[in-house]
Amino acid sequence: MHVHKLVVLASLNAVAIAADASAAFNKVYATKLWAGKNKHPSSGAGSTLKATTTTCAVLKRAVVMRRARARRFNTGVKILDTPCGDWTWMPSCLQKIASEARVSLIYQGVDVVESVVTKLNARVAGAGGLPTPPPQHPPAAELNVTVLPFQVADVGNLTRMSDFANHFDVIVSKHMLIHTPNEFIFSVLRSWNAIGAAFLVTDNWPYPNPSLLSQPVNTNIDFGQYREMNLHAAPFQLSAPLCTTVDHAMCDEVPGYRNGAPKGGCRPTIGIFRFPLAWADPAAVAGSPQPAGPSQLVKLPDCLKQMHLLL
Repeated sequence: MHVHKLVVLASLNAVAIAADASAAFNKVYATKLWAGKNKHPSSGAGSTLKATTTTCAVLKRAVVMRRARARRFNTGVKILDTPCGDWTWMPSCLQKIASEARVSLIYQGVDVVESVVTKLNARVAGAGGLPTPPPQHPPAAELNVTVLPFQVADVGNLTRMSDFANHFDVIVSKHMLIHTPNEFIFSVLRSWNAIGAAFLVTDNWPYPNPSLLSQPVNTNIDFGQYREMNLHAAPFQLSAPLCTTVDHAMCDEVPGYRNGAPKGGCRPTIGIFRFPLAWADPAAVAGSPQPAGPSQLVKLPDCLKQMHLLL
């Protein structure tokens, strides 16, 4: 899984951890499968503070894009984290965003692992929530981060995720889809669209792992296994993001992710997508929005360029 030598699975055809998301990821946490001899959080190497620096910066960009609306209606920018995992990096990220972007935040985390959700609710209750960010800017003393009670939810369950509809500005998802089957990814895309948020911040893997080149792009897996997926390639063909940024922080944490990237770069990226998403949905009806063509994926803006002009 996530280790410095980037050893994933002995085989992509290895026996599945479990047949459904709840059982699979409960086992991942119970056995600390992704903890790497306790060197990493239970959510894996991709959840360390170091590995999520780029993700947090791109999330801040998405928050800034909703800041004017939040101020106009005297509300905070509302973030839905799907899934929240063991919540290693998000607390400091939320405080950083609130302080630097000078906006209040309302955060909701969901996860399919009930034991994780129970521990997080106890942890936040014991700490009295997150403290108000330090007043580094004139209005910052009035800003805060509100953490709503964590909830158990299967992100691929459209009915369950519809409970969160019309309440959030930004959805963020870090390293979930690389551990789930292709059909589940389609279910997640439908769930995300149903929520009615403005933007999605998530990872993508446009450069294939060179050790897996014998496998077709987006090879299907079972829950809890691993493969890098290119959301813009078949079978997904997801619409183009507004912007994308190379996830150098992830490659700093796991140098093996640089293998196979162009010009010695980094394979994973983080992008901001505008809702509603469009994709090559096998369940789509006639007249549905069509995914972007390859020409729309060329020279996408960098999410972090000229970020200082927006703060």
